[in-house]
Amino acid sequence: MCQPELVFLHIPKTAGTSQQNAFKEHYGADNIFWVGEDCVPNIWRYPAAGVGGRFVVGGHKRLSFYPRGLDPIYCAILRDPIERAISLFVYYTRPDLAISERDRNARATLLEKLLTQGIDPDSMLTSIRNCRAFRREISNYQCRYLSRDFATFTGVRRSLRNRDVVIGTLNSYQHFHRELWDLLDWAEEAPVKVNRSRDDYAANYL
Repeated sequence: MCQPELVFLHIPKTAGTSQQNAFKEHYGADNIFWVGEDCVPNIWRYPAAGVGGRFVVGGHKRLSFYPRGLDPIYCAILRDPIERAISLFVYYTRPDLAISERDRNARATLLEKLLTQGIDPDSMLTSIRNCRAFRREISNYQCRYLSRDFATFTGVRRSLRNRDVVIGTLNSYQHFHRELWDLLDWAEEAPVKVNRSRDDYAANYL
């Protein structure tokens, strides 16, 4: 099996798109395999043949998606769970805050679907109570992404033991970026944030 140099576990709403952009800038798009772009997002098995000899694999896939025999550097960015929940709720319920028309249309379509599942654009609390899909995506979701075991901190530590791992946080994104760049011996470049909504979207919720 070909071994990518790095696997990025893109937890939704944790600046993963910015990190994907950084990987493309350094390695070149042809050396990146991204689930959802280079294959369908709901793929069940690790697409070894499609990945081939590419250096980086990433996308919205959990650690458990990757074969146990794969031995790259695993990395991810975490976010304060309350801030992440607010960001996800706003993403789902406020398509008007999207920067591009394409994103606005995609988010409006997603909102129509979630309305049938109980999400309430006027109340995050009601949405947590009534929308199982939303509730699942904010309940120990980051632990679920980083664990092959239970969705707990203990499960994450057990799953990542004896692995090469770089875990950062969104609040210290530049520090994560520098550490990863030093580890991979890349030239230092300031990270560029992309795929953002308007900066003040969370103020009322906080």
